[in-house]
Amino acid sequence: TSTVQKVIHTLTQDKRVAWLAEIGGDYHFGVSLRVRTIEEVRDIIDHWLGDLGLPLHEKSLAFHLSLRIY
Repeated sequence: TSTVQKVIHTLTQDKRVAWLAEIGGDYHFGVSLRVRTIEEVRDIIDHWLGDLGLPLHEKSLAFHLSLRIY
């Protein structure tokens, strides 16, 4: 759908997105983010939801957090 394409475009244009995969179904994505703190993840999601106009209460979000130190 055009909304899914808008989501993909928004995510691929964000420099904080290191990796994106469309797994299947509407809004079923795998995303790796480049962040330094967990608060940045919340800020990024709030920004995306505001830009995309997607109501959070209609979607489920699942997170797998890991840390890599270089």
